[in-house]
Amino acid sequence: MTTNWKAQGALIAALSLVSLSNLAACGGSRTEVRTSSADVSHVVGHSTYVHETVAAPAGYSATERSALVLQEAWTSVDAILQGKGYTLAPADSALMIVRVAAGVKVVHRSSPGGNIRAGGDATETDDVSTLIIDLVDRKSGEILYNGVAERDIHTNKVDPKVVANAVGRILNPIPNAQAVAATTQPAASAAPAASALPSSP
Repeated sequence: MTTNWKAQGALIAALSLVSLSNLAACGGSRTEVRTSSADVSHVVGHSTYVHETVAAPAGYSATERSALVLQEAWTSVDAILQGKGYTLAPADSALMIVRVAAGVKVVHRSSPGGNIRAGGDATETDDVSTLIIDLVDRKSGEILYNGVAERDIHTNKVDPKVVANAVGRILNPIPNAQAVAATTQPAASAAPAASALPSSP
């Protein structure tokens, strides 16, 4: 299932504030992880999910490398979510959409130690590989949780371990599906427990 992400330009702008750096192996690069919200309670009750791969957002280019990142990312998404008790389900019955996009953008950064051309600033240009993951309520379309991973790249080689690490850090705050069920049921059983107390010796 492929969806155009053009309609979510505002989301991309928001995700720029919650980026995770970084996504591919190269010397000197480091991974920094941030997400859009620390409140994962919005994921409660969404124990089944379906895949949705979306086009690279505006400002990003889809490349062969991006396709490799997506392939590795989906492997890790499934392993992590299913390890937490979530189940991959048919599109018409899934409660949650896991939406993933990848692309490459060119970033211009200030370079204090670089050469300054007449009338200009010292800058350096880097290619940045970007991975975006959204968890979306299938019925309402509400974005429950999202994160972005970015890394300066100097090669087209993709390190599966680095992608897996980035996906793992994005999805780490998501609660176990079993834990969600356990927190929603005690409230219903609390009343019977109270009424049973008098019959205890």
